[in-house]
Amino acid sequence: MKNDTVEKISKILETCSREEYEKIMFPKKASFEDFKQLIKYEQKKRDMFMAHDVIKIKIQILMNFFKKLKDESLHDIAFDQLYEDRYKLTKKIDRGNNILDDLTEIWDKKIRDSDIEKICHAYAQNYERFCKRYLKPLSSKIVKKNITKCGIAIDIITKYYPDTAKLIKPCMISQIRNSIDHSDYVYDKKRNVISFDDEKKPTIELSPEQLKIIIHLMMENETCFSIAEFNIKESLLKTIVVESEKCEKFCKILGLNFDVIMMKYLGQGYSLFEVNWKLEQYIKHNIKSNAHIG
Repeated sequence: MKNDTVEKISKILETCSREEYEKIMFPKKASFEDFKQLIKYEQKKRDMFMAHDVIKIKIQILMNFFKKLKDESLHDIAFDQLYEDRYKLTKKIDRGNNILDDLTEIWDKKIRDSDIEKICHAYAQNYERFCKRYLKPLSSKIVKKNITKCGIAIDIITKYYPDTAKLIKPCMISQIRNSIDHSDYVYDKKRNVISFDDEKKPTIELSPEQLKIIIHLMMENETCFSIAEFNIKESLLKTIVVESEKCEKFCKILGLNFDVIMMKYLGQGYSLFEVNWKLEQYIKHNIKSNAHIG
């Protein structure tokens, strides 16, 4: 599901330094327009996925999971920061997008021998991406310490909220990931089977088509996390849009440059709501003063 704004941000991430990225993405008129487009994109993605009953069930499980975290004061997905370094993490996640884009070229075609490595690499990359994006940071919130291993993160989350195992366990298979990372997998062309070995564990054998199904499931389940997160944040995001439009209106009334005001006050730590309150009070004060003079 392509989107011009998503592609634009992806290109900025790929080509810009942290300082350049932060300058471009700073809340200004142009970036607020991108922000509005991203909300529409997320709404469209959500509506498309929510048309399927199985997806609805998965998303409800995750919303209940996020609610439990909030109720127990461990993490509020709507307001609390999930990542220590969002710029760095987003670059890593975006790099995974490129792997998946390559995979789409062979998705609906008969698999050739030369595609095996690409499929295996896509599984390992998406496994890491899912862990970095949600499983590691959320498990770290649960136990209140930094979790760096995917397997431990999966155990923590599925024990904390067992229903999440329905999404995580079927696709996050550590033996397959480890086997790919250590180049311990072998493709038997005659049997059309990939064998995944990991130390002394029993070998897991899958056909390339079965591995594709698991990758698809993993992508679907990561998207369910994303949609559940968006559902919880949606009202706040809409409020930010309303406040940005209100601020732009106030700036026009006062003859001020919206971008300059954003850079000045948000850069000093004021929230958008505080900036609007200040501008609104200034407008009211001037109207009263002018009326008194008249």
